[in-house]
Amino acid sequence: MSVEERSESIDSLQLDILIQCFERALKTASFRWGQDPELDYKFSSWVKPWVINFGTTFRGWYWLLNLPDRKYCHRIQIFSDCIHARFAEYSEEERIKVIKCHAYSDLPTILMELAFALNSSQYKRRCHDNTYQVKDRKAELKKKIEDVLSQHCRILPYRFELYYREKFVNEISSVEFYQQLKEFTQEIHDTTNFDQPGKQDVEILFFARVAEQGVREGHFHVHFLVILDGKYHPNVHRFRKGAEALWGRITEAKGYLSDYQGATSYGRKNISNRVIHNTDSVLLDSLFESAYYLAKIGTESNHHQYLRIRPKGMDAFACSHHRK
Repeated sequence: MSVEERSESIDSLQLDILIQCFERALKTASFRWGQDPELDYKFSSWVKPWVINFGTTFRGWYWLLNLPDRKYCHRIQIFSDCIHARFAEYSEEERIKVIKCHAYSDLPTILMELAFALNSSQYKRRCHDNTYQVKDRKAELKKKIEDVLSQHCRILPYRFELYYREKFVNEISSVEFYQQLKEFTQEIHDTTNFDQPGKQDVEILFFARVAEQGVREGHFHVHFLVILDGKYHPNVHRFRKGAEALWGRITEAKGYLSDYQGATSYGRKNISNRVIHNTDSVLLDSLFESAYYLAKIGTESNHHQYLRIRPKGMDAFACSHHRK
């Protein structure tokens, strides 16, 4: 595959899966880190098939880890740090050339450093920190939605996703994805995009979103929640139609909006296109369930959806203060 044909979404997913498989194999191997005088010998024998695995995917991760101004999920970032630390004495320009020439022969050493990093207390603590971050996100969502409910007796929530059409998913870069998401978020707050003569402006009281990559092929997509004023809007038709047109225009018809409401939609089928009174505890429970889905942080590469790569400055999760 040439550089022009490479895909950030696919290559980042494949690298993340490879590193996690390596991590799981390490746990099974049960090395006695820092206690075994024969550790180097045992590891050098054990790691040989992994050198082949990482070596055969070299073109993908070499290209991926040298993209400018990118951030990676924690697992990939550690691997990147190990590679660049190995060639730290070179300038940035020289380092790229040296890595290309010598990374394969130096892989046993790089993977040894990766193994130590994945077994470190810092790495394990970072994994535990994700649990607390999810709790913080849920608390933030709960408080801000409750703030909206305290000032509006009726609300109209809407959960939807932004995707790219199948024929384009592999060509979308993380930078393009971020730029388009940022523009979409700005545009849905512009009431002129939903103008209809004689109708009340479509104002967003609150929004939250989480940007992710899919489990199977790593495709970029976004989960959204917006809350409109149920006093003026009995349904989401105007917003949906306007948002769908915006995403289509911004992506040059490469993207589409979905509001799937099946069994795995995390409460949204109970709140979809329905005005909720701020005293309706049953429907509010469904609203919070649907909102909390946006707080998740994935860590299992072949089971969870999360960003493996993103431009610097992009947050996977974002939510707004409500408009008074």
